Amino acid sequence: MCYIGIGACLLIFRVNSSTISSEIKLIKVMKRDFIEVFRAKLHAHGIKGKFLAAEAGRTPQNISEVLNRKVSPSIDSLNELIDAADRLSPGFADDFYASLSFGALSPELLVRNLDSSQLAALMFAIGQRIQTHSPQRYLEVG
Repeated sequence: MCYIGIGACLLIFRVNSSTISSEIKLIKVMKRDFIEVFRAKLHAHGIKGKFLAAEAGRTPQNISEVLNRKVSPSIDSLNELIDAADRLSPGFADDFYASLSFGALSPELLVRNLDSSQLAALMFAIGQRIQTHSPQRYLEVG
């Protein structure tokens, strides 16, 4: 996973080489509380803390402490919890990331702040998106 800071935003590249797909998530880190959104999405997906704890290899007490802000998880730790929740309820991760505010980040600002390898990953993801979501057009000959 690759993290790129752009002002008050964090760009996360997650590349899954087994399915040759790239997901790009923009997260506005200054405006939204990750735990608030995480807790709301757990509730919306019907995921109980004890089941999340079992899936993530944590204790129910640890999950409770995170959700009640008694401990602050690292980015890696929060990503592990998001992945565990996604295994329990497929689509959770996409729902979680989509719930975070994109704010006023323009595409021009995003592209201007990427290095060449990050720009290549972005272009690959866009190409995959276009390929999978565009209707196939066939040219009839003759």
